[in-house]
Amino acid sequence: MTTAETPRSIRNDARLAKAMSSPVRIRILGMLNEAVLSPKQVAERLGEPLENVSYHVRLLRDLGCIELVRTEKRRGATAHFYRATTRAFIDSTASSDLDLEARAAITSTILQESFRLAYTAAARGTFDSRTDRHLSMTNLTLTEAGWRELNAVLDEVVETALRLQAEALSPEAADEDKVRTDLVLAHFPAAPAD
Repeated sequence: MTTAETPRSIRNDARLAKAMSSPVRIRILGMLNEAVLSPKQVAERLGEPLENVSYHVRLLRDLGCIELVRTEKRRGATAHFYRATTRAFIDSTASSDLDLEARAAITSTILQESFRLAYTAAARGTFDSRTDRHLSMTNLTLTEAGWRELNAVLDEVVETALRLQAEALSPEAADEDKVRTDLVLAHFPAAPAD
């Protein structure tokens, strides 16, 4: 797999639940989907202790979510560089393979990370810096068939977004044409009315 290829989503429920149950691991997977990095580089970007990041990197490697790309000798030590082989994404098919407890843990983690991303962008002024950004909230009433169709469309949106990212990360893409973004999608049953 080259860095421009789109990593697959995680399909095995045990690996998915373990990999996605930590905000730090989700952030590491996101970073390693964009670039080949060492744990030290990841720790510096996250502002996390190297020991903590190294633990999560080892776990992601053991789960098969990332792979070693190369090693480099640096001042008597060996630096290891990794890339993602999976992405932090649960489509409707993968979600159906998980038990309720695993889905709830992943939901909590992804919502926490989504709120962190949105809050940080708003606080730093980037959320509203473009007039062509998208923000919406839509309350719906759907049939079961409509529910399934909308989930399929949302899965396609994520696949399209990941394909576009792969194109942007290819060696042919011009650096000045790149825009870093965050995409958060959620489709869930509404809470009962009070």
